[in-house]
Amino acid sequence: MVLEDISRLKKDTGASLVLSSRGVSQSLPAECRLLLLDEAAWLEGISADAVDHMVSPKDLAYVIYTSGSTGHPKGVMNEHGGLLNRLRWAQDTYRLDSTDAVLQKTSFSFDVSVWELLWPLLYGAKVVFASADRHKDSGYLRALIGRAGISLLHFVPSMLEVFLQDLEEGDCSGVRDILCSGEALKASQVSLFKTRLPHVRLHNLYGPTEAAIDVTYWEVPSDWNGSIVPIGRAVSNTNIYITDSTQRLLPVGVPGELCIGGVQVARGYLKRAALSAEKFLPDPYVEGGRLYRTGDLCRWLPDGTIEYLGRIDDQVKIRGYRIELGEIEHALYESGQVSQCVVLARALAQGHSQLVCYLVPAASYDKEALLSWLRSKLPEYMVPGVIQELSSLPLTPNGKVDRKQLLSLSLVEGTGNAYVAPATELETVLSGIWSALLGVSQVGTGDNFLSWEVIQSSRSRWLAAYAV
Repeated sequence: MVLEDISRLKKDTGASLVLSSRGVSQSLPAECRLLLLDEAAWLEGISADAVDHMVSPKDLAYVIYTSGSTGHPKGVMNEHGGLLNRLRWAQDTYRLDSTDAVLQKTSFSFDVSVWELLWPLLYGAKVVFASADRHKDSGYLRALIGRAGISLLHFVPSMLEVFLQDLEEGDCSGVRDILCSGEALKASQVSLFKTRLPHVRLHNLYGPTEAAIDVTYWEVPSDWNGSIVPIGRAVSNTNIYITDSTQRLLPVGVPGELCIGGVQVARGYLKRAALSAEKFLPDPYVEGGRLYRTGDLCRWLPDGTIEYLGRIDDQVKIRGYRIELGEIEHALYESGQVSQCVVLARALAQGHSQLVCYLVPAASYDKEALLSWLRSKLPEYMVPGVIQELSSLPLTPNGKVDRKQLLSLSLVEGTGNAYVAPATELETVLSGIWSALLGVSQVGTGDNFLSWEVIQSSRSRWLAAYAV
């Protein structure tokens, strides 16, 4: 974290003490009162007696900051009752005991770390800490899992896929369960998992920071061979609603906003009363209850499980058409041509947007075959105008796909054609016109502009520029 962010969080929380270590303490604001955990002096004089303090379910357990639309993170206040419910549900479902070892590799800024730390210790299991700077190192993790006898661990799906690709026969033989959460688990990732780790149970969990980590779960059946990976059913003492914009319940198959009720709903956002009132509402279906509006688009499946469709605010408008980016990604994975992909709407010049597909090719990848497949499955306005091939998708420190970094990549690199410089005066003039219209720095004579959505609304300006 940068110094400015640390200062903002300290001021926001009103924290009187900062837990740190000697190695990073010099980077903290000067006004911080520090307790350095890697120095023994702080232990001197501390009583060994039990702390004389009773905690109630409504007391605050922790505040974890999550990203905000204003660019400033918002602190989510979770209470002891919600956290305890999540931990007891996990134990009832997965049954840890003294023979188990759980890998702790998640950053403390991500709420998965809360259960990694507390759940095993509540029930006599062992916690094994991965090196903080090597949690993305597949070789290191594979060796540590074998050496420490890890039986249960967590992956964000993007990182799980990277980990699976490096496995060899016989690896991770002692692992019993792998839990996934943090982003949508893809059918292709489940298929790869079943091939590489057929003896391990895979669980897809879903939940926002605003509801004590996870609120739904689904175990992949041993004979599963589907195209939809559900987020499952509600955990204990939790109500899941799929509603329209006025919180009216929707029937099976109709997409709507997923709302959460029950004991795990957070208290609200720290010092953000207006935002809390917008996102945390009275539960119209439970007297005295509260619900949290997730902003996630979901629908009930006929078997009573839930399908995650994406973020409601992931809807983009291209040339007047409303588009679900997740629908395009689903078609990409169905093609069998990609191993990983993300589709984003990228702002261009003149206020226009362009659909850009960032992908890691599969072994059988053929760009023209992929485009042909997409055009057979999607309307033309939903086919990405730019396909950028990458060796891997960039990940955030939490293991999620780093969309901001993808958007920073040059669009020139994503046209899919080798750059051919203009060779004549006319080609140079036309190249300059297209560069200005498309908002890119470099346009080659081999680029196909019929694939750029912006052309449809720029045609008159292009003709006017060409006439000049």
